[in-house]
Amino acid sequence: MKQVQKMQPKIRVEKLEKFNSMDIEDICDATIDTMKETSGFNIGTQSITPVQRSQIMAYWEGVLLVPERILFVGRLDGVIAGAAQLVKPSPNNQISLFACNIDNHFVAPWARGHGISNLLLDHIETEARLLGYSIIKLSVRETRQAAISVFEKRNYVRWGILPKYEVDKGEIVSGYFYYKEL
Repeated sequence: MKQVQKMQPKIRVEKLEKFNSMDIEDICDATIDTMKETSGFNIGTQSITPVQRSQIMAYWEGVLLVPERILFVGRLDGVIAGAAQLVKPSPNNQISLFACNIDNHFVAPWARGHGISNLLLDHIETEARLLGYSIIKLSVRETRQAAISVFEKRNYVRWGILPKYEVDKGEIVSGYFYYKEL
């Protein structure tokens, strides 16, 4: 009897500086899947109702144009399955040059459970250290329990709660604020 070996998926994270035609489609698909399934996930669009694919594509293309944003993508077998951004402070903001932020950290539902989220955070934290930051900050809606669990397991410290943070499913929900010393 032949034994069938299960192939392990190939996981990798990279800093993305330019989209090819497949990458932009993949990141849009992953974003849409995440927005449909994950309570409280939004890439900063102005709308609460379903967002048009063209808006999502314009958002991601715009991210690469902003010098203060560094985009990291997580791939599952070559397909973009998640992303996170390291946001540097404005060069004019000299009193905050020691700290950076994480924005729009997500993994599509179909790619969860493979360690992509932690790998994205590993790369962002490494990049932040290389750039000389000593603090990394983020905020997250209270409804994103899986993300909150990941951050807390990685020693992000919750320093505050804003009771009226954002709207999720028609309700105003709290937001949690975290930092981590690098």
